[in-house]
Amino acid sequence: MLSNTSIVVMCGGKGSRLGNLSEDTPKPLVKIHDKTILDWKLEHYANQGYYNCVLCVGFRGDKIKKYIQQKYNKILVNDSGVRAGILKRLFDVKDQLTQTTLVSYGDTFAKIELDNLIKKHALNNTLITLVVAPIINPFGILKWNNNNIITSFEEKPTFNHFIGYFVINREALEYIPQKVINMPDGKGIVAMFKNFIDMKQVKIYEYFGLKFTVNTPSELEDVRKNIGGFYTLNE
Repeated sequence: MLSNTSIVVMCGGKGSRLGNLSEDTPKPLVKIHDKTILDWKLEHYANQGYYNCVLCVGFRGDKIKKYIQQKYNKILVNDSGVRAGILKRLFDVKDQLTQTTLVSYGDTFAKIELDNLIKKHALNNTLITLVVAPIINPFGILKWNNNNIITSFEEKPTFNHFIGYFVINREALEYIPQKVINMPDGKGIVAMFKNFIDMKQVKIYEYFGLKFTVNTPSELEDVRKNIGGFYTLNE
């Protein structure tokens, strides 16, 4: 484990796209086989020697806090309230952060080699490093001009997308205006990314390994069907 690195897991969202599954259960506590999404994440961090962890909760935060207290030691839980956006939750725990912090969303899991990610961030010499992965668009993508003449057609193109993991230097939070910090949902964090992109202070870390995100019941069903085989295959 690289010293002076803290972990923040964002666990405050309502998970409304999961429908009835998330009415009473916060999404990070949804189970994939015999473990919650949060278990998958925290165990992966601990297996690599990363224990300095803060959970930022909101919706049903009391349940997450109770779960953590019963199962894990020395993990801090901070509740910024249901209405706080992602950036506000991060800002509220800034005094708990080390110089370098890995932030991840509570509904995602990626089997990232953390030492490698943190080293790459240091070499990037930027305030933020976003973890990205390729995704294949299942559709044919077209472009056309003002005369409705098609100018290009790409069948199932591959794009790069942000997977809900990023590394940030604590000093970056000192540059963010309060009005941006207080933006709801994910608007503030996106505004922060865009601002630092304009300042050329954001680079990428490309990731091609095992990952999953649970947003909808169909995604949850797919993960439950596939994760066991994928995980064993990649051990």
